[in-house]
Amino acid sequence: MVAQRPLQEGEDILLIPIDSIRSLHSIPKYITWKLPPDMCIHGLLAAELAVDQMRDSIAWRDVLPTLADFEAGLPFMWHEDLQRLLPSAARDILLKQQRDFHRDWSLFTKAFPDVPRDEYLVSWFRISTRTFSYETPQMETYPWHDRLALVPVADLFNHADGGCKVSYSPDGFEVCADRAYAAGQEVHISYGAHSNDFLLAEYGFVMAENRWDKVCLDDVILPKLGAAQRAQLEEKGLLGPFLLDAESLGCNKTQAALRLLCCTREQWQEFSLLDEYLVLAGKTLESIGLLQDGRDVQRELLRQRWEQIDAMVTRAIKRLDSRLD
Repeated sequence: MVAQRPLQEGEDILLIPIDSIRSLHSIPKYITWKLPPDMCIHGLLAAELAVDQMRDSIAWRDVLPTLADFEAGLPFMWHEDLQRLLPSAARDILLKQQRDFHRDWSLFTKAFPDVPRDEYLVSWFRISTRTFSYETPQMETYPWHDRLALVPVADLFNHADGGCKVSYSPDGFEVCADRAYAAGQEVHISYGAHSNDFLLAEYGFVMAENRWDKVCLDDVILPKLGAAQRAQLEEKGLLGPFLLDAESLGCNKTQAALRLLCCTREQWQEFSLLDEYLVLAGKTLESIGLLQDGRDVQRELLRQRWEQIDAMVTRAIKRLDSRLD
């Protein structure tokens, strides 16, 4: 989305009327009647896209991503050898996606056996990648992460760390400029404070600069925790995920685990957990370089993510060394 004229900070730049929003209230009865009453909103909206094809919104429907678009970036669509090399945080999201899609597809195909799996799959990920949070009294019984709505046109904004404010009211969805924009500048919204592992698994891209980025150190911390240490951390709600960001030497959970494992400088140097993770990143990059499975664009995206992780861990080691000197 590009500004066609100068925009002022605080200016309302887009209003999507309430009648254009597609959510639980707008799904045709001939679809909901065939599906279980406890089916999630995500699955129901995907069913509407797959069956009804949004016939009354053809212009918007024609700009939605295709299955080929998703195959390039979304790990869900990748060869399993590439999936196995995902960072643990992205891999955990992938496993949940696989469970959730299998559940929704199983319910959908019983009701609509003539619709191909790929048609429902692309619809399911259109919902996953294009919806906004939305709440009505009708949705109160659904978990917060499933209170979703399709908002045509508003879903064309790309993501940035910060961006225009998005809000909804009885009139519809509004997008308000977060700062002044010159004509020709791209206008962004923020999908949330998400790491690149999250963005990769959920949306199929990573950001070159992401102030919310984190590395999950579970692969090197969890194997070293004994049963008593795990119990102690779990009792306090600190048993992972163990995260490292670009600014600190780990979140509260990471610091708590490291205090149990590495109480002194000598023990820290002995464990060298960050060095161990750096070795893991290097070996993973080597494995990616040797892979023949998948497409070039998929391997390149995975390589890019692991290079970001390598750089972040390297910076953390340098900060640690400077503190210990």
